[in-house]
Amino acid sequence: MLGATQKPGKPYLVVFWGWTHNILWIAYASLWFCVTRAAVRLYATYRFHREAAMQLLSTLFIRLTSRKVGQDRFGNTYWEARGRRDSYGRPMRRVLYAKEAQASAVPAEWWGWLHNTTENPLPEDAPRRPWQKEHLPNMTGTPEAWRPVNPAANRGGDYEAWTPGR
Repeated sequence: MLGATQKPGKPYLVVFWGWTHNILWIAYASLWFCVTRAAVRLYATYRFHREAAMQLLSTLFIRLTSRKVGQDRFGNTYWEARGRRDSYGRPMRRVLYAKEAQASAVPAEWWGWLHNTTENPLPEDAPRRPWQKEHLPNMTGTPEAWRPVNPAANRGGDYEAWTPGR
């Protein structure tokens, strides 16, 4: 059933009843679903391209305004700004990561130089002490992550967890 009413100064209000009402709502819902899915896909693509564009612009800016100081064994390159200085008057130092931009990917030899602790990076081919381990990036969330040993499990289960209010 199709009905129409008119109020003064208002356009016609069309009300659908019966099976036509259901068909229109199904059409509206499916259109909304398709538009929403397309918007989510477009946003994900835009976000990926935005991050890639920012990485490209950052790399271009660093290469144009800085001088290359060196490269570590992981492929990260280290740069020092030609004219730009930090708040202490020291030249700004930057790193361009070979893979994923993750701060834990910087080895100790370059970490001190990057944070202005040393004037020159430490030599990577220096003799290593027996207690020194090879540099690893942060492994949290991976199967290689460190997990502490539960001493209670080794003692036969005499451990009792603390609960508040006891």
